[in-house]
Amino acid sequence: MIDGKYNLKNLMGIGGSSRVYSCLDTTDGQEYAIKVIRKDKGYSNEVSTRIVELEANTMINLGEHPNLVNFVDANKSHCCYKKLNSKEGMNEDKYVTVREEINYLILEKCENGSLSKYVKTTGPFDELAARFLFTQLCGAVHFMHSQEYVHLDIKLDNILLDKYFNLKLADLGIALCSKGTTKLLAHKRGTNKYMAPEVANASSKRPYNVFGADIY
Repeated sequence: MIDGKYNLKNLMGIGGSSRVYSCLDTTDGQEYAIKVIRKDKGYSNEVSTRIVELEANTMINLGEHPNLVNFVDANKSHCCYKKLNSKEGMNEDKYVTVREEINYLILEKCENGSLSKYVKTTGPFDELAARFLFTQLCGAVHFMHSQEYVHLDIKLDNILLDKYFNLKLADLGIALCSKGTTKLLAHKRGTNKYMAPEVANASSKRPYNVFGADIY
């Protein structure tokens, strides 16, 4: 139980800095996705808090779009859960209650998971379905760019499908706002196998345009 209201359910996915679970809001019966910063990465509390704040602020500032995962809540709290008692004996309980501080985001739940997992399970989409999804992806990217934000990590794992198979672009953890700043970057951001060539080869002498890199 998190914050006295969110009941964790099944694990939905694992990313570089977080784990995502489905969860039930016990106050209204709604199901959401909860993104919890990973403890095994060794982040300090300050870094974990900053990771959550950056993504939450980006989503709040962008506002809602039908093809972006909706933001619900973010917080630092304590999670209570049961685990096996390593010191179990004749007079000791089999399970002990653990209280752990966590940083988390509550997000819209996309029941059909990532595009990566879906394609691996069912095979490629036909042309009509692919066109439909690509149009929705372009809509999400166009909206972000119109607000002067860039995603910089668009990949199959960060493209989700809701229960109606509408596309939802997710994971805005490294997204940047370019308002009032240069549109050029001189360091790599994103996932290697999805990077534009100019991002992979970036340096102080070879900066790249962030909007062009997003389109790639």
